[in-house]
Amino acid sequence: MIYFHKASSNNFFIRVADLRENVGTTYYFTFKHDQQKKEFAINLEDSSQYSYRYSKFTLVLPADLPDMKMVGEYQFKCFEDNTRENLLYTGKMKLIGTPRVEAINEVITGDNIIYDGE
Repeated sequence: MIYFHKASSNNFFIRVADLRENVGTTYYFTFKHDQQKKEFAINLEDSSQYSYRYSKFTLVLPADLPDMKMVGEYQFKCFEDNTRENLLYTGKMKLIGTPRVEAINEVITGDNIIYDGE
């Protein structure tokens, strides 16, 4: 499963270049929320220097997909192009909200007594 964070740049790596029928570095991705069944689509560019071994994609949220706001799990598919004829890869993605700084500070500054000597 791939994990994406809201309000950040997310890099992910999959192997798809060797499955292409045509030459190119742009791939068509769809993300479908498991519960809401809402689908989002985007073209992403393979930015890997070693695409014969793996492909590197960057998804900036919310800039690239401004309507993709629902945290939770998504099914994603990678196609060769937006005709959706050549399916190259399928997987799961989980969109995680941004952590609250206040909650992190509470954990760090809280009193945790493990053993008090009695």
